[in-house]
Amino acid sequence: MKKIFLIISFIVISLSVFSQTSSCIYGDCETGYGKYVWTNGDYYVGDWINGKQDGQGTFQFASKSKYTGQFKDGVRSGIGTYEWNTGQKYSGQWQNDLRHGEGTYYESDGTVKIGVWKAGVYSGKAGEVSGCIYGDCAGGYGTYLWASGEKYEGNWMSNMRNGQGTNYFIDGEKYTGEWKSDRRYGYGTNYYVDGTTKAGLWENDKYTGTGSNSYGCISGDCDNGYGIYTWDTGERYEGYWKNLKRN
Repeated sequence: MKKIFLIISFIVISLSVFSQTSSCIYGDCETGYGKYVWTNGDYYVGDWINGKQDGQGTFQFASKSKYTGQFKDGVRSGIGTYEWNTGQKYSGQWQNDLRHGEGTYYESDGTVKIGVWKAGVYSGKAGEVSGCIYGDCAGGYGTYLWASGEKYEGNWMSNMRNGQGTNYFIDGEKYTGEWKSDRRYGYGTNYYVDGTTKAGLWENDKYTGTGSNSYGCISGDCDNGYGIYTWDTGERYEGYWKNLKRN
């Protein structure tokens, strides 16, 4: 009888110690998909890279507040929704664990606030805010708003639209495709307000056609980067370039 009592006591103590220890309770919480529970009752379910939340996931707080969305290096970054235990909700862009970029905030009384946040603080409606509102608009991926209302989301180089991106024009048109030195250049599609589209090759902001009669650098950077070049002989090269030569 004494032996049975000792065994039961050991199990109870072991379970008590385990419950007080933060741990990965299933999956791969190093580099994969798994669930991690903290001693205070918080838990995270989602993608991990190098032991940090990275990718898509849900962080449930013991307080009943919850965040579902994208993470980067262990913090909320990207697109996500935070729901407070008091009834408020925010859906939009995040950066370094703070509301940053475009988003919508819902008060518990039904009031809705739509606009731009910077470092967790509401800055105003899209038409009232200009500049780089999210990401890196110098040499990375970012969102830029002009005072006129025009908006661009995509890649940048040397403070110019360069690479893949989408531009929303003030007249209602939209272009999704490749850019070079702040101009539509390469393959892309322009969507017009009357419902028509133009898909094909662009050069210096002008549509040049579907590509059947276009030669030269038709996409990307054929100087020092990654690009596609076609010759009038029919030869075509897609790959890296250095000093105007295939590399």
